[in-house]
Amino acid sequence: MSPGIENLEDFVRDFADALAALDASGKAHKNFKPGIGPWGEADGVRAALLLLQKRFPSRYSGAACKRTPDLLIPGKWAIELKVIRPFGDNGKSAEHWSENILHPYSGNTSALGDCLKLLACGLPERKAVVYSDLSTTHLKSRLNRPSEVLSFWHHL
Repeated sequence: MSPGIENLEDFVRDFADALAALDASGKAHKNFKPGIGPWGEADGVRAALLLLQKRFPSRYSGAACKRTPDLLIPGKWAIELKVIRPFGDNGKSAEHWSENILHPYSGNTSALGDCLKLLACGLPERKAVVYSDLSTTHLKSRLNRPSEVLSFWHHL
């Protein structure tokens, strides 16, 4: 088998574990509370990829963060990653968080827009959109679920 990750489920598990490790590290992003929750999508993906490249060099050594797709694993996967944040760092409900998933217009930064972008990109790699719920420990009680990062995906 050639280097890289073949199974999308393995990537989702690796990525979720990397985000959980970043969350547990206690590192603060900018002026927010510690944890992965307030990190921007691009910063979180970059940090998770660096961790994955250290943990699994044979799977992720050639992987790169890009504009399109968010994460390219050459010869394997073109992946767009979406962050789902129903609550802000302050614990308050995020008013328009579902628009990051459902806004159905080409060129939009929603998950549906990312699907259209991936389908049009012309890359030969298999394509997927992965949604990540960055529910950090300080929001655990509000979300009524474990603090681990939950991820799910759509294979295009």
